Amino acid sequence: MTGSRHQLANCGVYDTAVVGPALAFVESLGAGLRTFAPSVRPGPRIGGSLFRTHRDTRFSGDKSPYKTYVGIRFRDGDTMTSSKCTGPFFYVEFDTTSLRLGVGVKEFDNATLAAYRHAVANRRAAKVLGDRVDKARAKDHDILGDMLSRVPSTYAEQQDNEMRLAKGLRRLGVLQANRERAPPLRARRPR
Repeated sequence: MTGSRHQLANCGVYDTAVVGPALAFVESLGAGLRTFAPSVRPGPRIGGSLFRTHRDTRFSGDKSPYKTYVGIRFRDGDTMTSSKCTGPFFYVEFDTTSLRLGVGVKEFDNATLAAYRHAVANRRAAKVLGDRVDKARAKDHDILGDMLSRVPSTYAEQQDNEMRLAKGLRRLGVLQANRERAPPLRARRPR
């Protein structure tokens, strides 16, 4: 039970250096988001907007029990209690060396997915979207997120249309810390 003793010994540091400031950030950014995305709701609690610190190691090759980053998400109010993220979301993740920002819809609901697939059936629309995806990928951004392994049978004639494989659209980008300008984040030990 070394992990449990270690966790208990550092619980105060974690609460003071990570949880408190992260929850204040959730409330502050949530208020700002409401001005242009009123359906997106902050959940200023662990397990709400702030990701839990422990990792689910059941299906992972990495068995380390704790995350080494802080993850914060803001989801659409209508999908807050759903296991699927079918509404708009904003995402912030950071560790000692990088900041990752994201926005989009992780997984379209059925009606939105049908409308999206119909829209990208148009070769011109698919090309415009594809060009924007390529530009973002050139900047090392993840765009399409979860993808189907093959084009749905109703669109079999468009096997080459990658846009048809998307289950949602999001843009995730990583900003690396400039080591000369900003030292890595470190928790201060309480005295």
